[in-house]
Amino acid sequence: GKEKLRAAAVACENTDRSDEALVSVGWLLRRGPGPAATMPPPARLTARSTGYTGELSARWSAVPNKKFYEVQATPLDGSASAAVSDDLPTLPVSRSKIELKGFVPGSLVGIRVRAVGAKGVGPWCDPITARV
Repeated sequence: GKEKLRAAAVACENTDRSDEALVSVGWLLRRGPGPAATMPPPARLTARSTGYTGELSARWSAVPNKKFYEVQATPLDGSASAAVSDDLPTLPVSRSKIELKGFVPGSLVGIRVRAVGAKGVGPWCDPITARV
């Protein structure tokens, strides 16, 4: 055990640290599962008023292997669609739900969510519009 480890370390130090050096001293190499897949967008985003003044509760389906989610929410005027701008700040969230506060009661809010994983951010889900 220890001799193989020592021999592998010496072989790697004395070569270009290639896989061949490890194999030449008797190590078996196992390949990892490959690069992390792109994160899919969260599905089934919904939002509803919580009953508290100016507050919404948003939920979405969990994305496997996410580190966290980013949420964007913005007030919309009555004629606006569910467009949410890329220059809005994001709210980091560890769970697949969030309470959004500070909106004018009766107003419309545009909301969207994306997952962040080991290889970066996934795409935004389709935005929704919710009434506070």
